[in-house]
Amino acid sequence: MTLVPDTPGKYDAIPITCRTKKVTQWGRSFFGERTARSDVPALAAGEPLSFEVKPIPVEGQPASYSGAVGSGFSIDVSTDRSVVRVGDPISLTLSVRGDGNLESVSMPALAQNPELAADLFQLPSEQVAGLFDGTTKQFKVNVRVKDQRVTQIPPIEFSWFDPSQEQFQTTRSKPIALQVKEAQVVSAADVVSAAPTAASTTPSDAKLPGTAGSDGTSAGFTFVGANLAIEQDVGRLLTNTALAASPRTIAIVVYALAGVVLVGGVVLRRRAQMDTESLRKKKRLKALRKQIASAEHLPARESADAIAKTLRELVAQYPVRHRAEADGVISQCENIIYATDHGDSQRVRELAREAQVLIDDAAGEP
Repeated sequence: MTLVPDTPGKYDAIPITCRTKKVTQWGRSFFGERTARSDVPALAAGEPLSFEVKPIPVEGQPASYSGAVGSGFSIDVSTDRSVVRVGDPISLTLSVRGDGNLESVSMPALAQNPELAADLFQLPSEQVAGLFDGTTKQFKVNVRVKDQRVTQIPPIEFSWFDPSQEQFQTTRSKPIALQVKEAQVVSAADVVSAAPTAASTTPSDAKLPGTAGSDGTSAGFTFVGANLAIEQDVGRLLTNTALAASPRTIAIVVYALAGVVLVGGVVLRRRAQMDTESLRKKKRLKALRKQIASAEHLPARESADAIAKTLRELVAQYPVRHRAEADGVISQCENIIYATDHGDSQRVRELAREAQVLIDDAAGEP
């Protein structure tokens, strides 16, 4: 187990204890495996530890330092493209590895890198939370190139504090080559208009009765592209086209109804889960009460052991407002378990009543 301190200071005589069980009788299972048939509570204790946690020094701290403590750190940077236009987003993946507190490491400060100048790159302003998979901490950010002169993603610095050497260390990623093209601008000349259709003929193209043509002669009715057919469908004539729903309106209504149904289903499912969890909690707390009631009829040490087990299960699974009181009852039960005498039965019964009160208190929590 590796512990990472987060508060400086001196710690003296830290107790090292382990509550376990000592096997008093062994047996064999149906398959011949060795199994424990009976055991008794046991307490193992080690030598107390004393140590000092020093603060991270401020003097000499690099601008790229983001809270990493340990040794052997490295940083790799990759992109989703190598050919871009000015203004296009570039997705960067920063992968940090090393022996130290990777889980709490923050993303390197890109703005502190002088090669990522503001006139060349547009950097994210918000702090990006990384993903830790057990061996690597990854950060994903989008940057934009603002100048065609840019030829690479420059090396990105990552610094950490090495406690064994008591000094800061810095490493850099490898540069990534880029080909940056000029931003594409659409002008008015690039816009292509559709050719005029027969239906779009202006009224000036139609010759009215009594008007002279280009040759000076009189012309009759010559409406080009006009549809003069008489509509005989009564239903179509009586329909108000202004009130007819467009396909876009219908699609919006359908999507809205689908969203309402989806949200309603999620709400109903969550309510059902809450009801199920509430019922399960009531049944389990009822079972814990029965365990406490049954423990009162056992000998003092066995009763104290049963009460302690029940309370450990309670504080591990359910919120207990009076957690300190529960820990105190468990501690008193352990004193009775490990005592050399047979224990005080009257005190055990009092502890059982206190445990019942704690269980009832947990039942009132949401």
